[in-house]
Amino acid sequence: MLQKKLITLSKTNYLLYRECKNNTWLKIHKPDIYYEFEPNEFEKLIMKTGNEVELVARKLFPQGILIDVKGDQAVTLTSKYIKEKKPVIFQATFTKDGFFAAVDILEFDSKSGSYSIYEVKSTNSIDEKTHYYDLAFQVSLLKKLGLKIKKINLIHLNKDYILSGDLNIKELFKTEDITEIIESLVDQVGIEMTEALDYLSQELQPVGNCDCLYKGRSKHCTCFSILNPDIPKYGIHDISRIGLSKKKLAELVDGAYFNIDQIPPHIKLSTIQQNQIDTYVSDKTILNKELLAMELKSLIFPLYFIDYETFPSAIPRFKGFSPYQHIIFQYSLYVLDSPDSKPTLLEFLYTDLDDPTLYFGESLKTHIKDKGHIIVWHKDFECGRNEEVSIRLPKMKSFIDSFNLRIFDLETIFKKQYYVHKNFKGSTSIKKVLQVLVPDL
Repeated sequence: MLQKKLITLSKTNYLLYRECKNNTWLKIHKPDIYYEFEPNEFEKLIMKTGNEVELVARKLFPQGILIDVKGDQAVTLTSKYIKEKKPVIFQATFTKDGFFAAVDILEFDSKSGSYSIYEVKSTNSIDEKTHYYDLAFQVSLLKKLGLKIKKINLIHLNKDYILSGDLNIKELFKTEDITEIIESLVDQVGIEMTEALDYLSQELQPVGNCDCLYKGRSKHCTCFSILNPDIPKYGIHDISRIGLSKKKLAELVDGAYFNIDQIPPHIKLSTIQQNQIDTYVSDKTILNKELLAMELKSLIFPLYFIDYETFPSAIPRFKGFSPYQHIIFQYSLYVLDSPDSKPTLLEFLYTDLDDPTLYFGESLKTHIKDKGHIIVWHKDFECGRNEEVSIRLPKMKSFIDSFNLRIFDLETIFKKQYYVHKNFKGSTSIKKVLQVLVPDL
């Protein structure tokens, strides 16, 4: 019989368990290993953004009172406020039968003696895979405690909101009543919660590979390399877009074909996938000089090599912006007048605290003349930002339209497979390509 360790299962760890059981076990029982993998700056920003959005969302409930302590103190204070029938509680905290959850916003209806739950998410839409199960966990726990639930709501940012004056909190957020959906999941989630608690209470580490074996590399859990030491660092999980071909990946995993050079011929791959594998196995580069030359010879001088730096603010900071719309605050621009000339560097960096859009547009128009191709990497980004600028600065629309028509996307050369190197590892990202072609950069 397996030995058990008394643990408390939070909704965060329940959601993590649904993604990968063994990864969650390590987080609980061997945190020193789990937390060796520090979150990157982007992940830290996501967490910070979530906290900021929740603070703003609380303004929708001016009567709310915050539970500003943690653990047992929070549970005790929550119980006190419920007995006092406080109308709205932020971070109401509950525990029972080994389960633990804090509710973002808990609203009491004195007429019916029931509660409405509001979960705040810093996204522009609902993620059914996580948001629904997050709420179902909370509802299951509250029902164990005998609380009557009237409505279950999800508050998220409204992607269509455009800041036009002072921030309108009610228009900034969308509140969606998903009571029926969550109620339909509660029984299933209740069973999963018990199974998760039982599984994660094992004192001995579960044996075998983790659940992420059937997912592409980008979806692997934090401790994948620890939990699957027999899986190569570069293998089938790194095949381009393999995570979107679940049957194909499952066939490879079930057949124990983990190395790139082990893939049997009967498994059909896309051209990009096959080229990725062929260049690795043969250690030869694919280079179509004729087509590559045709692309480059079509370019009209002067050439403008440009790259933007932006910040996507969840809460719009300036007039004309929507949630997560990118604020362009910097660009670097190299101008090459002819094939034999040396590039000239021109720059824009905005350091004040107001909206940089006008200054960006004026600078761009000064530096970019009416002739010559504009070179970018992954043009959808720059084109998309330019179109947003033209909406905020209508007088610049003709310039922006011309700018976008003159863009040449260098990534196209690699997407068309004119140049494929084994160390691109199936990617056309500049982060992969640059370090191969220009390693000193």
